[in-house]
Parts: sequence; structure tokens; C-alpha cells
Amino acid sequence: MKLEGLTQLKAIIKTKLRTLKKLEVEVSDKVSSHHANIIKTYRKSQKDIFQQTLEQVEKMEKQLLTEFKPFSFKKAMMVDTRFLNSFLVVFGTKSYNDLIEKGILDHAVLLWIM
Repeated sequence: MKLEGLTQLKAIIKTKLRTLKKLEVEVSDKVSSHHANIIKTYRKSQKDIFQQTLEQVEKMEKQLLTEFKPFSFKKAMMVDTRFLNSFLVVFGTKSYNDLIEKGILDHAVLLWIM
């Protein structure tokens, strides 16, 4: 749950950063040089805040991934040998790579979940 939330937050922050990097402030009849400088300062501080937040989010993601090691279907197959043997009988597959080659990996994952 936390990791998914951090991933979504990271995407939002990256979007904000891209938007801030694209925008340019030009001095014109409607915008004085004083106001343009204030706008540039504000945008730079916003960019710095978003950049620091992005770095913190990435650090938290890394920490969560090291704390709670990702569980993969490949690891599950190594542990659950009975399940792997049933695939040998039914589909004629001996390994994880065989499932990928035959294009039945998604089906195998669903069967394992059930």
C-alpha cells in the first residue's frame, strides 16, 4: 500500500517538475521586470521544494523495497515444488522460463493465486 502511494506521489511530483521547467517568464508590457524576478524566484523555490520531495520519496521507496523484499512468482515456484510439478504434468513445463516461452505465465500466476 505504501509503495503504491509513493509511486503515485512520485509521478505527480515529476509532472509538477516538468511543468515548472517548461514555463518561461518574459518581461513585457503586462509584466514588469520586478514582477518577472519575483515570479522566477517563486518558481525556482517551488522547483527546489519538488526536487527535494522527489529525492525523499525515492529514498523512502528504496528503504521499503529493502525492508520488505519483493516477492516474485519465480521465487514462489522455487518454494512450492508441488505446484511446479503439477505444471510439468499438465502443461509439460519444467521451469519458469518454459512458462514464458509457452505464453502461459499469466495463467500460471492466476492458478497459483487461487
